[in-house]
Amino acid sequence: MTMLLLLYIKAFRGYLLWKRLEKRYGADHYILMPECDEEYNYYALLHLEDFIASKGAEKSYVLLSRDNGVQKALGLFNGSDKVKLHRISGTQTDNLIQYYALYEFSPKLTIVSLTRPYDTGAQNLLGINGVTKEELLCYDIYRLKGGEDRDAPDYKGTDEDIIRFLALGRHE
Repeated sequence: MTMLLLLYIKAFRGYLLWKRLEKRYGADHYILMPECDEEYNYYALLHLEDFIASKGAEKSYVLLSRDNGVQKALGLFNGSDKVKLHRISGTQTDNLIQYYALYEFSPKLTIVSLTRPYDTGAQNLLGINGVTKEELLCYDIYRLKGGEDRDAPDYKGTDEDIIRFLALGRHE
């Protein structure tokens, strides 16, 4: 019983966070990146323009992330003023996901994960007939009809977080 109560408390905190985000940004769409140092975050930024084009370029977007690489590299992938970044803690991420797992409260939220809040089983497709993480992001998470091939942005700086983040796309 206490475990269930704790999950409801987390969900309620997620509800409060969602209300604060909506009040602060009032965005048309939110993209939650729950993990740090994850290849899917890299591909989410790499195909962000495709995602925006599929949803509507005139809309506003908020990226919710706790990943330093995402925060520092966003400008390399997207220069649009329609995309805002909101730093979110691990606890806030867990609370928002728990709220979403309890009640799919909005179609305006995309979660860049194949396992949270639900395990879709799509990870099992990796490697079968050459399926990559990039393709899983494009088709299963972003639901793009045909993600075009994109090249990594050029970065000649020395920021270790950005260098490490850009290296995530070279792991496949």
